Amino acid sequence: MKNIKPIFVAYDSKIQQHDIRAILDGIAAILQIALVAGHIEVKNFGSWNNGNQPYENIGWYVQRGYNPRVRRNQIDAGAVLTECLNEPWQKTIPHYDVMVLSHDLYTEDNNFVFGIGQRGLGTIISPFRYRCGDVAVEYELLKTAVIHELGHVFGLVDNSRKDLDYRLGSHCKNRCTMRQGMNVDEWAEITNDRIKYETFCPRCINDLQKFFA
Repeated sequence: MKNIKPIFVAYDSKIQQHDIRAILDGIAAILQIALVAGHIEVKNFGSWNNGNQPYENIGWYVQRGYNPRVRRNQIDAGAVLTECLNEPWQKTIPHYDVMVLSHDLYTEDNNFVFGIGQRGLGTIISPFRYRCGDVAVEYELLKTAVIHELGHVFGLVDNSRKDLDYRLGSHCKNRCTMRQGMNVDEWAEITNDRIKYETFCPRCINDLQKFFA
């Protein structure tokens, strides 16, 4: 098998218990579909704080993404993901990163994002925009986000396909968790389809399994 390496999970101290359950359940769900659940170790570092030096605590990553001159109340998800790429143990222990932050996220090209994922590296995700006071709804929306962004990390969606939606990257057009959701209502629709039907369309399942085969 290829592309087998552990998943490192970390989140800040404001992430709630139902969020943590959504993160871990989302990871477990996609690994099961990818047929690698028994091959990829998931290491939950929690609200990680291992010191005061660079890369040693979750707050350091957050600060690297904070630029008050650009966005006073948001974190640059791209900047945080870059630090995940540069962190020293990517060389000593190659792994996939799943980092979940309570802060609202943006990228250089978008005034807000639910999350971003980079193939072969990892994902930064936030439940900030899902907050509605209903724990069950927040759980399902965040679980969808984790599955979706890890789908990107694991090679979805194949750019050679003709049935793609190119809004904010390559996305599936089928009834599939790899559809693009541009707002909370669209994300809720994708989530409802995930619960009622299948997590991924057949083409995405095939491509996901090929990533590891």
